[in-house]
Amino acid sequence: MYCRNCGKEIPDKANFCKYCGTSVDKRKNRQPVSSADPVDQGGYDRAVNERSVSGSSNSRLIVVTVILALTVLIALVVISWHFRLGPFATGRNEMTSASSSKEKTLDKDDKKSDAGKASSEESDRSKMESSDKDRDKEGNDAKDEEDDESPYFSIESSTVEDYSNVLSLPDYTSYISEADSSFSFLYPMDLYDDVDYSDRAGTTTDILRDFDHKNKECIRFTGSEGSRLLYQLAVIRGDGSTDQMASALENSMKENTAISSPYTLLKKTKGDKAYVVVTGEKKDGTIRYLVCTGDVSDGKLMLMELDTPPSEDDADKKHKSYYTEVLYRGLSFGYSDASIRSYDDYLGR
Repeated sequence: MYCRNCGKEIPDKANFCKYCGTSVDKRKNRQPVSSADPVDQGGYDRAVNERSVSGSSNSRLIVVTVILALTVLIALVVISWHFRLGPFATGRNEMTSASSSKEKTLDKDDKKSDAGKASSEESDRSKMESSDKDRDKEGNDAKDEEDDESPYFSIESSTVEDYSNVLSLPDYTSYISEADSSFSFLYPMDLYDDVDYSDRAGTTTDILRDFDHKNKECIRFTGSEGSRLLYQLAVIRGDGSTDQMASALENSMKENTAISSPYTLLKKTKGDKAYVVVTGEKKDGTIRYLVCTGDVSDGKLMLMELDTPPSEDDADKKHKSYYTEVLYRGLSFGYSDASIRSYDDYLGR
């Protein structure tokens, strides 16, 4: 008999076609087959069945092929995306470049941050060290000030400047240096309202600007109206004769003291000592009076500077002139051997 599905000849007792597996309907297969053209009939059936099987097989093959192709394509896409291959290569480069750039930026920022932190820490350390140094300096300055036993001066901070208050000798008191007894002078008690004392080496005056010197003592008195009185004891270094010292002092007193038309009142030498007195008027009308004594034997130099504001009237002018004389004659280091006289004697009464 023949299989009703594929048309191939199968044994009569077969329950299934051994070619296509179709169940055999024996009742139908028992019907006689016409012998007129069994070959053609069989051949026709086989051709039809073969085309049917072939078409079905081809359809299944196409479907399977398409599925496999899609599977392979999807797999390739997944693999390419995962490994950034093929069409993702550019994207990968861009992403990698961006990522790398970002990483570099972050790394740079981290380095900057680290550098900034290090710089900040270094700055903080510097500030702390500077602060410590400042505190140490302040401590040393405070210690120096404590160790610096400044002499007492009879000065009233509320004193109003008035030269009529210094016309009698009891209005003055004397100062004698403990470092050098030859450094002594008179100063008024009721004229200046402030006094500053320094024995620091760096303290200086304009006159000593061009000298290699070291300060021993410097006392500055200042008044409410701009008057000033200064005394200084210093040691100058250098070789030269007494005449050379006198000339050097005179030049410095004229050039470094802001006097418009300086005038030398005295320039004299005696043994190892040089004496120079210079006076003149400043641009603002202030009268400046300078006295300097230098000793070449030990390099010692003693100086007085006096500034008095312009006189208000004839009486004020006489008061200031008398005051200047008292200071000059009251200098133990001054050249004058004249004694201090009273105001009446000064006026010739």
